[in-house]
This record gives sequence, C-alpha cells and structure tokens, in this order.
Amino acid sequence: MESETPPVTEPSESETANALLTCGATFAAVGAGMALIVGVVCPFCVVAAPSLIAGGAVMKLMENRKENGNE
Repeated sequence: MESETPPVTEPSESETANALLTCGATFAAVGAGMALIVGVVCPFCVVAAPSLIAGGAVMKLMENRKENGNE
C-alpha cells in the first residue's frame, strides 16, 4: 500500500511573524544570559535580536492592517 504524503503548504504571514518574534526573543534571552553569566555578549545576538523582533512586529502590523482594510 502506498501512503500519500500531504501537500506542503506555505506558512501563513501570522505564523512567519510569530516565528520571527520567537527567534528574536530567544536571541535576546541568550544574549542576556551570556551577559549575566559570562559578562560578554556576542555581536550576532546584539544585531539579530532587535532585527528579528522588528521584522516580526512589522509583519504583524501589516497583517492587522490588511484584516481591518487599512492598507
């Protein structure tokens, strides 16, 4: 018997925005933990965390505007 694989679907904008926000928060937490424990923060965490959080927030705002018809 052949099993059918389900079709691959693209993630919605909401899922993508949530993933960006989660990744940004994770990088921020890792950076804060490193700063507390080691006293040093990796430069990648300093740049990536705000970038990912801002990208996710902008995607969420654009999605909300689309839903409300305020494009």
